[in-house]
Amino acid sequence: MAVRHPLLLASALIFAWSVRSNADWALLSTGGRGLFSSSPTSVYAKTPGLQAGPPSLVVVRLVNLLPGSAGEWMAHILLAFLGWYLIYLVERWTVAGSTWRQAPLRAGLTTLVVGLLVLEQWAWLAGETPHVEDGLAILTFVLALRALVDRRELAAALLVGLTVAWKPWAVAALPLLWGCSHKAKALLIGVAIPAACWLPFFIGNHGTFSTVGYAFALRTDSPLRVLGLSGGVIPDWWRTVELVGVLVGAALAARRDWRVAFAAGCALRLLLDPASFRYYYGGLIMVVFLTERLVGAKPWRTAGLFVTAVYIPHLIAVPGATYFQITGLAAVFLSWAQPWRRAGGAHGIADARATAAPELVPVPREGEPESQPASSPRAHPEQRPTIERNGPIRRAAPSLDLEKGTELTMSGPEVGSSKEPR
Repeated sequence: MAVRHPLLLASALIFAWSVRSNADWALLSTGGRGLFSSSPTSVYAKTPGLQAGPPSLVVVRLVNLLPGSAGEWMAHILLAFLGWYLIYLVERWTVAGSTWRQAPLRAGLTTLVVGLLVLEQWAWLAGETPHVEDGLAILTFVLALRALVDRRELAAALLVGLTVAWKPWAVAALPLLWGCSHKAKALLIGVAIPAACWLPFFIGNHGTFSTVGYAFALRTDSPLRVLGLSGGVIPDWWRTVELVGVLVGAALAARRDWRVAFAAGCALRLLLDPASFRYYYGGLIMVVFLTERLVGAKPWRTAGLFVTAVYIPHLIAVPGATYFQITGLAAVFLSWAQPWRRAGGAHGIADARATAAPELVPVPREGEPESQPASSPRAHPEQRPTIERNGPIRRAAPSLDLEKGTELTMSGPEVGSSKEPR
């Protein structure tokens, strides 16, 4: 499978270029210029509908330093490259022995086939509407999840805070911090970063509050319209309801398993949004696909989204297609949140609650001595999440205090398993 990643990268660029448009780029560019104007704290008050966070506007401004329309072209290229890179990165983390050119046949074929389908939908975000802030939020979410599993809690908290700062809907990333051993400290950092980014604008111009309550158009294909909300625009207070709902939904998923909180929150966000743009689903499909692969779950949620949100809307008209979209989104959210069941799952770095007796296999790194047996004086009952350099991010389980450099692999119930923790 030596050609899988060159083919995926080339396809990502071709897909994005085939649907390229400057939709919303002018709005982002206006915000980027306003941030570096004589009245930077008024940029949101003067640009209704601008939802990108301040760090995103800095990135947009840097990209637009290129002459002419080269900045917009570069945004398309960078987002297409990012889509491929996320797939490549997660494969390196989860498939043993995978490199740029090599991978086990079955895993390589999965990456190639599913990756092509995911990138074809990602093209709507990278090509049609180059929302760099959405891409950056997904990137920092993936890096934060990996940092948590590697027990780098400070880095994880900083990355989660940056994720939320890129764009308001990324507030769904905050419940990831339930995986930290020092939850209050991590949450404080995760909230402080976006607060520090936004606070100068709220203080500098109170009109910034109108950004949160901006009356967006209620599109005919929006799930909200099918669920009963009517009118040409959403109420001023609805965006606040949407963001609070996303946070609560992600928290519900985190009480079951913090690793899937962000994906569950993103699915709920589309159920509560007044629009149903194709790039929304392109981003969501990427998030769900990456999450399923990172946690070792079967990709039925990704497949379900392709059927209900991509293929069926091509066959039937609104509102019939919207009902299928609602079904797919609700299935993704409920399968991870499972609000009817009690809390359990992968809770954190030093949480003593673990899944039922999974098997642990100490695997020393190449060139290092074998780890001490369980009867060693170094053994202790502390429970930690197990880490695999090449494998899914697993649930917490009883572990040994192994020699430095020793990695742990385990087999245990898959995400969404019906087995309850003891």
